[in-house]
Amino acid sequence: MKLINKISIKYFRSLHSVEIKNVRDLNVITGRNDVGKSNVLKALNLFFNGQTDWESAYNFYDNFSKKRLEEVRQESVKGKQFISIKIDFTRPENFKNSLPISFSVERKWHRDSPIYIQSDNLAYLEKSGKLPSSITTAQRSLAKLLNRIHFEYVPAIKDRAYINNLLGRLQRALLDSTIEQDKTLMETAKNLASHIEAQIDELRSDFQEATSIQTMITPPTNISSLFQSFLVSTNTDDGSIPLIFRGDGLQSRYIASVLNYIAVKSKNVHIWGYEEPEIALEYSHASKLANDFKDSYSKYVQIFTTSHSPAFIAIEGENIATFRTSQENLKTTVSNIELIGKEAKHKINEELGIMEIQKEIHKIYMSKCPKVRKGLFKA
Repeated sequence: MKLINKISIKYFRSLHSVEIKNVRDLNVITGRNDVGKSNVLKALNLFFNGQTDWESAYNFYDNFSKKRLEEVRQESVKGKQFISIKIDFTRPENFKNSLPISFSVERKWHRDSPIYIQSDNLAYLEKSGKLPSSITTAQRSLAKLLNRIHFEYVPAIKDRAYINNLLGRLQRALLDSTIEQDKTLMETAKNLASHIEAQIDELRSDFQEATSIQTMITPPTNISSLFQSFLVSTNTDDGSIPLIFRGDGLQSRYIASVLNYIAVKSKNVHIWGYEEPEIALEYSHASKLANDFKDSYSKYVQIFTTSHSPAFIAIEGENIATFRTSQENLKTTVSNIELIGKEAKHKINEELGIMEIQKEIHKIYMSKCPKVRKGLFKA
């Protein structure tokens, strides 16, 4: 699924001025450690969710480009401290009567202002005769589309807090889906909510009579919130074990399955910013996950992932783009390897040590195959 076509970022962390072009359904961002790969995902998280890291409040001074700050100080010009993220979108099919085939939205954060300023190119496209509707309809549809986009930022360190949050969302997706299809269950849940409200009133009155203090207890606001004892268990030879007590690799693999289920069941448009999905996975499982990203998950979700693993870097296809990141003088460059030639892939292999691994494998292979070593037949 492709919604984003190009990303332009200015003055965000190490992304001084970057254009990420020819974006596909699945986008693999690779490169050495500490060159700014994850900053692309954090910039998208800022654009869609108003946060950079997972569940962390945005702070301008923590995220403003240090390189740009040096330039501003040298120029002695005030008012140029801002962060800009612009996204070129491809129109979803269900908006074909109101939005143009492609359009862009820019969000800009200025120093000392927590609120971004948004702009778009719809007025320009109207003048060019490229709007299928009036400018008012297009603007209304754009707001509707942006509200329907759910950007899922998956941090590299997927700790207990993240897992619990994800399982809670899975619970809501499962219950809401079940309840919508079962009128009897719907009625039962509503009766339970009414009963809870009555019990709350009794508790509030009793506490006030005893202490002269008024209290406020808010009942669940939606039906799925009535059932908060959700637990994912896994079957083993020793019995059932909760998922949260299993190894990091198993939990890590389950995350992608859960996110895919939520995306498929959702009425929203989902985009993932997935940091290093191969962490804690054996290579065979990482390879299987990479193929799932390519063949299954990217049908319903547009995926941006950072990775060091050959399992992800090696996958190819029309729906896949691979980007090499590098950094020099506090500035990160993000290049689509299709646009900069085959040399880029060789550089990636060198930077990540893949070439060295291949050399070691070749040495072992040659030592184990005397016929090859003696030249009796080709390897």
